[in-house]
Amino acid sequence: MLTVKKNREPVWIVLTLPDAPEPSRLLLKPWTSLGIGAGREELERAIAAGATVGEANVAFSIGMAVWAALAWEGVGDEEGDPLDITPDGVRELLEQNQGAYDAVDRKYVVPAFLEEHEKNGSSPLPRGTSPAGALTLKKTKARKSRGAAGTTVKRAARPAPPAPTS
Repeated sequence: MLTVKKNREPVWIVLTLPDAPEPSRLLLKPWTSLGIGAGREELERAIAAGATVGEANVAFSIGMAVWAALAWEGVGDEEGDPLDITPDGVRELLEQNQGAYDAVDRKYVVPAFLEEHEKNGSSPLPRGTSPAGALTLKKTKARKSRGAAGTTVKRAARPAPPAPTS
């Protein structure tokens, strides 16, 4: 049976770095399929612009966070004046601050995927934050290699006989 969680609450993500003078936090909506869609849209834009897989995965997480952002505390400009939250401001914060990006990715985006895959009866992604960035390794009895045409070819059980000499 599929279940629907009611009354889910927004979540505060702490963005504070060890050298930050004061705590910073970002309030995010409970994740939904709409947030995942916003992330995928950013991922597709990044790929269309020629981004690497890693860059596209970062774009996905930032897109999901921009969609979800409701409020922040302890975020300001170069002069130390507090900034109002805007989609562009959230994007700039996560692009410029690795610690803030890591906190959002690790505490919001990845758990959303794990929960989504668990409720769908799927195993969690082995690594990465999106299906485009995930790698799946399968163990098989026979080793396989790719031929020149890209088709899967089983290796011969015995080595080929030596070529005749003239």
